[in-house]
Amino acid sequence: MSIRTLTLLSLAGLLVILSCNQEPLEREGDDPGECSDDADNDFNGLFDCADPACAAAPSCQDNGDDDSAVGDDDTAGDDDTSAGDDDTSAGD
Repeated sequence: MSIRTLTLLSLAGLLVILSCNQEPLEREGDDPGECSDDADNDFNGLFDCADPACAAAPSCQDNGDDDSAVGDDDTAGDDDTSAGDDDTSAGD
């Protein structure tokens, strides 16, 4: 074998070895809980629901109820803030 053939074979072998050691690319939301863990799992600067990859995650869906708002008395989506509202009927 010539030196050129050995060099080409060595380079081809090196390319094969290097390509096998590649880490898989991380993607936000590809593992359970990643869309609600307050971490940027794919290191793109976008956290959880701000990352488009989490748009379909249940934790990023808007259920229409702002139950963390002052005066909200239920989790049913009516968000009635009138005094005395203590039920879960939508629209009352």
